[in-house]
Amino acid sequence: MSFPGPILPILGPVLVAGVALLLGRWPRARTIAGVTGSFIIAGWIAALSLDSGSDIGPGLFAGDTWLLLGRPFVLTESVQSLFVFLWIGLGILFLLALLFPQDPAFVPAALAAFSPLAAAFMVELFSIGAVFLTIAVAMIVMSYKPQQFKNPYGALRYLLIFTLSLPLLLLVGWLFESQQATFFSTLVVRVLALAVALLLAGFPFYIWVYPLVAEAPLLFPALIFGLMQTAVISFLLSFLWTHPWLQHDPQFLLWLRWSGAGTVLVASVLILTAVKWRFLMAHLLLLNMGMSLLALTLPAPEVWEVSLMTHLARFVSLLLAGMAMCLLERQLQSPIIADSRGLGRQNPLGFVLLVYSFFSLVGTPLTPGFFPQWAIIAGIGHQANVWLAVLLVLALTISVYAVLRVLIVPFGDRDNQEQLSEVKYSRWMQGLIVLLLILAVSLALLPQPLLTATSSLIGISNG
Repeated sequence: MSFPGPILPILGPVLVAGVALLLGRWPRARTIAGVTGSFIIAGWIAALSLDSGSDIGPGLFAGDTWLLLGRPFVLTESVQSLFVFLWIGLGILFLLALLFPQDPAFVPAALAAFSPLAAAFMVELFSIGAVFLTIAVAMIVMSYKPQQFKNPYGALRYLLIFTLSLPLLLLVGWLFESQQATFFSTLVVRVLALAVALLLAGFPFYIWVYPLVAEAPLLFPALIFGLMQTAVISFLLSFLWTHPWLQHDPQFLLWLRWSGAGTVLVASVLILTAVKWRFLMAHLLLLNMGMSLLALTLPAPEVWEVSLMTHLARFVSLLLAGMAMCLLERQLQSPIIADSRGLGRQNPLGFVLLVYSFFSLVGTPLTPGFFPQWAIIAGIGHQANVWLAVLLVLALTISVYAVLRVLIVPFGDRDNQEQLSEVKYSRWMQGLIVLLLILAVSLALLPQPLLTATSSLIGISNG
């Protein structure tokens, strides 16, 4: 007996999250259960047979359609590839959580959120998918308690942003599903541009990015801004592919272009004035998010490749940054950059890993973020306005200067007698850091793995 294939990505996360909750008293066992469950589900989804014939084949799960309450949930090959990537990414995050323990809710809440996230991609109606996506966000923000503040301001702002975007997405979905969109094209363009700016931290709706980074455990940004935002951008790209006239509408492109450029410019100023490590990391991330919004204004099919590759490179960068910040915060008693003098000499490997991840978020050469960032600038200069491209280059140059200026501080002498706490890494930890740096540089020099992953995900946009 076989069950429909879409049942696995919807019910599988709930079952694994339940096991993780039962192991709540044993943090290491809970995280190991998350790692094991993530990789098992990734392999199982990759092996699913999507043959929807009468003889749907061997295995516990097979077939591509599941009818639930009269609504079909369809698992296509492209969505299958997305799920495999997301689950492998989640497994890697949980592996790092074994080395750098996170909040007790990190594993079960992240697992449970992947159930409505899967439903958002498999349900046929865009409006219902938007509801499932918002439910997934509401569950994923429960995966941590604030470390820096008493109240979860960042989580609440993020949830509020998604809640505000939901009515806009429902309106757009209803207009298209009732075939009235062409009669209200001006309204559709304005509403959709506003919703996209809300979801992707476009200007002036970027106020939720810094609080999340400031208050959350340091692996959480890779989950929310790496994996979750990859799902969000894929969801939006699938809608734009279904309705291609939107990407040819000059007003839609203009609004997204200036919203993204506004985010990049604000982020560059904030980066230049950064006084705390988390502040610097958050606004480098904000700059990267502004660039990803600009990627949506590129012509098809370039928009699919560059948009998805930007998010894949961001996930890699945030993994490295989260690990480096976890290592450095063991020594730092103060979050202020000026108080980290001497850190570069006492902890050179951790510091190099952190700086490399920062440069990758900006998109400098020899980092995974280089190709997508500069493809965006070249595309903007060719398709839109060369002066806007020059403005973006200026913003990136300011950001690189700010990071280079920060490089000097950790190698300076401390002003007082207080010394940084001594932290000695084991040989295998040192080897892991060196291995990650080698892999990241190799990925930048030979980006074929990223291109291959992007190619398998482009089909999501193609439907």
